[in-house]
Amino acid sequence: MFHEDAETMSTWSADANVAQELIARNADFPNLWNRPAQQALQDFTGNGLFTSSETGEDWKAGHSLLPRGFNQIKVKSFAPQILSKTRAFVGEWSNLPAGHRLEGVNDWLTAMTADAVVACSMGLDMRNVERLGAKQPPHPFIDTFRFGLGYSGGTITAKNEYGWQRFLPFFGAEAKMKARYAAAKTSMQKQVEDIVEATRQGEMGNQNSIIRSMLEDKTSDGKHVRYGVLYGHVVNIIAGHETTAATLGFTMQLLAENPEYEARALGEVRSVLQGR
Repeated sequence: MFHEDAETMSTWSADANVAQELIARNADFPNLWNRPAQQALQDFTGNGLFTSSETGEDWKAGHSLLPRGFNQIKVKSFAPQILSKTRAFVGEWSNLPAGHRLEGVNDWLTAMTADAVVACSMGLDMRNVERLGAKQPPHPFIDTFRFGLGYSGGTITAKNEYGWQRFLPFFGAEAKMKARYAAAKTSMQKQVEDIVEATRQGEMGNQNSIIRSMLEDKTSDGKHVRYGVLYGHVVNIIAGHETTAATLGFTMQLLAENPEYEARALGEVRSVLQGR
């Protein structure tokens, strides 16, 4: 299937042998980020592993080191942080009165997943779940991240931010949006620099910190991830919390719509936890 705007060829096959060959030849098919929407997103997220069209030395170093932070041993070591944020999430919902109609479920789920991802990968507890429970704004990092990603992805626009006011003479809605976006990028870069520097100084993150791993570990040919390109990798790590939250949201909805499967899932949980 040929996409003229991307100038790429996509091959679809149900043949396992063909799929195996394509996977083995992965290096022959670089991930091209050359569509306007992709380039707009890359402008905010930086040149990370999943938002890059090149396979230069920086990309290769990151590709070599980042997976080490998500191997089986490391993932098991993240269990305490994940459980802690899950308990905080359940605790906040348990405080709600019986029969309470919960609004903004996705905000709750993204708060929990963002907290868990950042706590595991960086050793920082942003306390977004607790902030939401106290009706406080989210951590500045998440607030800035959401606006920058939404604007660059086209979901946050002058229309849904300013409504009819964007038509007022001299209001300058588009200019305001561009200024907010520029400020969001600057803020994100500063916050990432502060997190990386705190990690380098030993003030943040333990031996399981993904950032610490990128700062200290070397590739098989003895290279480090360069300090200046860490921004793209850090933002790409955090971006994963949104997809995880969406998966949890759809799972909860489907379980609610299918009570027999919900009962089976609860039964399995209770069997494994044994009253814990």
